[in-house]
Amino acid sequence: MDPLTASTTLATIVGLICNFKQEHSANAGATRQQFIEYLEYHRHEDLKNLICRTHQLSDEVDSLLREEHAVIISKLNAINELLATLISRVDGLSGFAHAFMPSAECFPAGSQHPSAACRLNV
Repeated sequence: MDPLTASTTLATIVGLICNFKQEHSANAGATRQQFIEYLEYHRHEDLKNLICRTHQLSDEVDSLLREEHAVIISKLNAINELLATLISRVDGLSGFAHAFMPSAECFPAGSQHPSAACRLNV
């Protein structure tokens, strides 16, 4: 799987699990099968098939389904901040990072921050 597809798929699965958990908040013991049915209902056949045919991904979905909704939201916020920090180090994209996540630790081009050496020139 190419990197763009992989990152998009990961974000989509985690976001859909979050939506599923929010819609089914009364059902604390949500199962992978219920999530698969949710994906079918919302016409996410490709994701459903990927989860069903990938054992490790199925296990990770099970694990995330056991988490409280608030914990998943907290993890998503942490991912957003990390992604914004990473993007802030890519020349030409640091403005996007600041626009989408002003609270993230952003280092503009030419920054003297110790990790500025990690700046990606693409």
